[in-house]
Amino acid sequence: MDIRPEPHTLDDTLDPYLNSDTVLHKSILSRLDKISAGGCAGYRSEEGASLHEMAITQSVIQAVCDRMGDAPVQRVCLEIGTLSGVVADSVRFCFDLVTAGTTLEGASLEIIQPTGRARCRDCGAEFELNDLLVLCECGSANRELLAGEELKIREVEVFV
Repeated sequence: MDIRPEPHTLDDTLDPYLNSDTVLHKSILSRLDKISAGGCAGYRSEEGASLHEMAITQSVIQAVCDRMGDAPVQRVCLEIGTLSGVVADSVRFCFDLVTAGTTLEGASLEIIQPTGRARCRDCGAEFELNDLLVLCECGSANRELLAGEELKIREVEVFV
């Protein structure tokens, strides 16, 4: 008996119960098999991206399809923080591949990338960071991350 909860909001883009075999199901893998060396594999080696972004993109598309049903989607807006560990350009690359044959085919993708922000626990200063190794101006590494790790669906626009 399967007692896992069903995702119910657009923020539930990643199901922690899915493994890579489930996420990269046959339809995605068959599309990847048809891509030439200049496709996803070439992109991965040039940009250093992995199939991690493919799985994330597939999970996002699945969440939108589940929530929107048969409504044709015109635009999807994602928020991917600069400290999230997700390469936004790789998600852009995978988006058209993953949406092929779905109600999202032909939809535009907008990605908002908030910069990282932190607050020093020692002096209270707030500062921006583009890397997790940045120290506060006071020299402290004791900081609280405020923003930059976001990975969520912000908006979905459908045709009416």
